[in-house]
Amino acid sequence: MRLFTAIPVPASIAKTIERFTGGFDDVRWVDPVDYHLTLTFHESVSQDELFGLENILAMIDFTPFELELNGLGVFPSESGTTLWAAVKESSALFELQDQIQSQLSFEGFGSARKKFTPHITIGKTKTISPTDLQGFLQQGIYCTGSPFTVEFFSIFQSELSSTGAIYSELSRFGDTVDE
Repeated sequence: MRLFTAIPVPASIAKTIERFTGGFDDVRWVDPVDYHLTLTFHESVSQDELFGLENILAMIDFTPFELELNGLGVFPSESGTTLWAAVKESSALFELQDQIQSQLSFEGFGSARKKFTPHITIGKTKTISPTDLQGFLQQGIYCTGSPFTVEFFSIFQSELSSTGAIYSELSRFGDTVDE
């Protein structure tokens, strides 16, 4: 299974972000119900390993914290361009991501360790260059504020399809989750 840990985006924040989508025919926009902020990604996890992963994540020391939108951006790559919404820097977010990454790595659940750049993917395009997305990026000054409380994080399964990834939340972890 393709799995990732992430913070789901609350519906009210997704509605704010959605206002900045559209206007490009060649962008595959993410459904706002699927907006999330990825913490770690795991390419191949068996059903048996999932149980161990859940046990490890249940031991993470989690305290709710605030996040806030902070503009729009793009990641260009050889396979296309990803359009995303940013969040303001948060030490609590970086600490959570590092704690999850470190604990999973220690327990043998490696994931691609790369620089953590917190973002919420909102669209992808294979044909529009980043320079042609200047209008989108300029709207970023209006995609700010909207603080929200992160009360939990989740494990999601990602299944690839011809229309994009299909996400299923498998488990939640955090202070407000019933044990």
